[in-house]
Amino acid sequence: MLILVSSVIVDGPDKGFADLRAALQAVVKPGVGVVAIGRLDDPARLGIANLFAPGLIADEAMLAAWYGACDLHVTASRHETLGQTPIEAGLCGVPTLAYRTAGLTSAVIDGVSGRLVPMRPGALADALAALVDDRATRTRLGAFARIALESRFSPAAAALSLEAVFRRQGLGDGAAHPRFAPTMLGHFPFAADLRMGATGTVPAVSPPLVRRLRRAKQMVFGRRMPLFVRRCLYLAGTLRRRVP
Repeated sequence: MLILVSSVIVDGPDKGFADLRAALQAVVKPGVGVVAIGRLDDPARLGIANLFAPGLIADEAMLAAWYGACDLHVTASRHETLGQTPIEAGLCGVPTLAYRTAGLTSAVIDGVSGRLVPMRPGALADALAALVDDRATRTRLGAFARIALESRFSPAAAALSLEAVFRRQGLGDGAAHPRFAPTMLGHFPFAADLRMGATGTVPAVSPPLVRRLRRAKQMVFGRRMPLFVRRCLYLAGTLRRRVP
């Protein structure tokens, strides 16, 4: 079987890399491999021999194919506003194991599209080991995940939820009532006429010079981007958009 790990930055500290590594090392054995989608500076840090690291995947069809080839998605993140990857995995029929915290309690429907565990030492590893040995449960959760998450997070469901908010606020018949153009739905896999997204892949392993510069930055500022750098990038982007 294949365990999926997916994030823009797989080894980011806010993704619980230490917990993730410990849980994966406890279950990986002959016949059990790991697919890590996203940037992973040093794959050897995972300490897993049977590891596949395709990097960041921009092509939607290729990304769905990688997801669908896996049996279980796991994340050790503790700070998700929502949690996009559990939803992506569920829409591909792959259940998610995650901590019961923050937005993950919305992205993972416990007992339906995956399993949520308390944030305590060993909980993630124990649950992962149980799911690795329980193919029937993984299959059941994966089947329900697709149905439940399409219903909860589809564009139609979002439109209906927003419609309900407007009506509760007395804006149902107002002039400012939004209209959803049919072309908006063309961005989604189940559209009649699919509008293609980005294509191609981004290498997972950074060049040695980039890796050294990134580690030097981390020694000075920590793993997260400093606030003043974020503000500078934001202002630069704003000015760029204003320039004709």
